[in-house]
Amino acid sequence: MRRRRRFQFPLLVGALVGIAFAGWYARDNWMHIRRLWDPLYGDPLHEAFRRYPLAEATVPEELISVGNVNKDGIPALVNPPMLAATDAAQMRPDDRVIGVSIGGLPRAYPLKILEWHEVVNDDLAGVPIAVTYCPLCDSSIVFDRRAVFQNDPVEFGVSGLLYNSNVIFYNRTSSEEESLWSQMGRTSILGPQTGRELPVLPLEVTTWADWRARHPDTQVLSPQTGHRLDYSGISPYADYFAGKLPMPLFAVEPFAPTDRLGWLDPVLGAWTADRTVAVPVEAFTEQDATTIELGTSSLTVVSNPGAGTLRVVDQEGDVHWMYAAWFAWYAFQPQTEIYEPRAGATP
Repeated sequence: MRRRRRFQFPLLVGALVGIAFAGWYARDNWMHIRRLWDPLYGDPLHEAFRRYPLAEATVPEELISVGNVNKDGIPALVNPPMLAATDAAQMRPDDRVIGVSIGGLPRAYPLKILEWHEVVNDDLAGVPIAVTYCPLCDSSIVFDRRAVFQNDPVEFGVSGLLYNSNVIFYNRTSSEEESLWSQMGRTSILGPQTGRELPVLPLEVTTWADWRARHPDTQVLSPQTGHRLDYSGISPYADYFAGKLPMPLFAVEPFAPTDRLGWLDPVLGAWTADRTVAVPVEAFTEQDATTIELGTSSLTVVSNPGAGTLRVVDQEGDVHWMYAAWFAWYAFQPQTEIYEPRAGATP
C-alpha cells in the first residue's frame, strides 16, 4: 500500500503542473484555442479570403495569396506632405526613388517609404495619380486615377491580398462598389469594374542623387506621413532582396526561366498592344542612348551604371513601361522577349 502511494505522488505533481501550464497557455493563446472548437469564430487568414468572392475573379483563385490578413494593414497614403529637396535631410544619395514629372513639376517618392505603404494617392500638377510599389515584386507603376470614375478620381487602398505574389489594390471611391485591382496586371480582376484597365503614366526608378541632380527643384515625399514607422532603418525586405529567403514566397505561375536572368534581377518592362520586352538593367554598361524597337513603336533608354538604373528619354508610338523583378514581369508577361544588344553595338 505504501509503495502505491509513493508511485502516485509524482503523477499527482505532474498533473498539477500540467493543469497550471494549460491554464497559462489558455490565458495567452485563447484566440488560437477558440478556433479549434468554434468554427464560427473563424481564422483571420481565411477571413482575408472570405472578404471577397474570389471564385468570381478573372485570375486563378489558387494564385491568390494573403499578404497581410488585415485590409489596410498596409496603409495607403492620401495626399501626403512633400518637402523641397533642400529640406530633405533624411534622404541619402543612394536612396532609390520613383521619379514622376507632370507639367514640368518633378516629384520623388522614396521606396524606403513606399515599401511600408505600397500606394500614394497624390495630385501632381492637377493630375490625380497613384504611385504604386510592390516590394515583393520590386515593381513600380504610376497610374492616372481619373480613368475609372470620370467625376470622382479613384482612391486606392491595399486589400491585403496578392496575385502572383503581387499587390492587389481595392478602390475606396464611395460612389461605386469595391473592385479589386492587380498592380502588374493593371486591370480590375473582381467587382463592377472587372476588366477595366488603368492607364499608366511615365516614371523612372533611380537614386535620389541622380534624380535631384537632374531636377534640383524637385519635391520629395516627406517622412511625416502620419504613421509611426521607421523609414530610416533597415528595410524589412533586406533579407528578401539579398536572396536569403526561398523563392517564391507566395504562389506564382508561370515560373520564370533563370538561365539568362535571376529571379530578382531588375528589368524595365515595356509593352505595346501586341509585343512585350524585358530590358535587363545589367545589359547596359555605358550611358549611351539605346533605341529599343517594338514593332512600329520604340523606346530610347539611357543607362546610369553608377545608379544601377535605366531611364526612358524618348518614345515613339503607343508604348508604355514599368519596372519590376524578372520573375514578376515574366509571371504577368510570359510571352515576353528579353532585350539583347545587337552584335557589334555598344551595350
